Amino acid sequence: MTVGVLRPRVLIHDDLIESLDAPALRAVRAHEEAHARARDPLRIWLAQFATDMQWPIPGAACRLYAWRNALEVARDDDARRCGIDGVDLVAALVAAARLSSGGPEGMAATAVGNGSFLRERIARLLSPIPPPPPVNGWWSKLAVLGFLLACGGAGLVWGDAVIPLLPGVLR
Repeated sequence: MTVGVLRPRVLIHDDLIESLDAPALRAVRAHEEAHARARDPLRIWLAQFATDMQWPIPGAACRLYAWRNALEVARDDDARRCGIDGVDLVAALVAAARLSSGGPEGMAATAVGNGSFLRERIARLLSPIPPPPPVNGWWSKLAVLGFLLACGGAGLVWGDAVIPLLPGVLR
């Protein structure tokens, strides 16, 4: 697992280390280091906080669960793009699932998830690596920010004169 909100670090349970061969252990480390590089513990903590603030809304917990599953898949893909074989990640997942069912309480529960997610994840790991998602350049984010600032500035300067011209606004 990866722990630490401000300075994430990787921890691997001794029982898991003992049950894995060297390539599978490298796969676990690569997957967890991808979590650390992406600062996932902080992101998960913030997402959990946002979910908790939506407590009475029934879909919030389902969305968090789906997002965390997507996060695991994304880190699998990151590890594979760094040269890790999907078969080694599958071996690590199966070992973690075995340990979580009969080993220390809570071990690998988040990473392994329920049976259907585990099956989907294994099938994905045994298939070819999907292409990386397209990356938007910093310039597009800067353009959107500039547009929003320009709209806000225009609203401050001319907002009172424009509002009565909008359809449905009482005059």
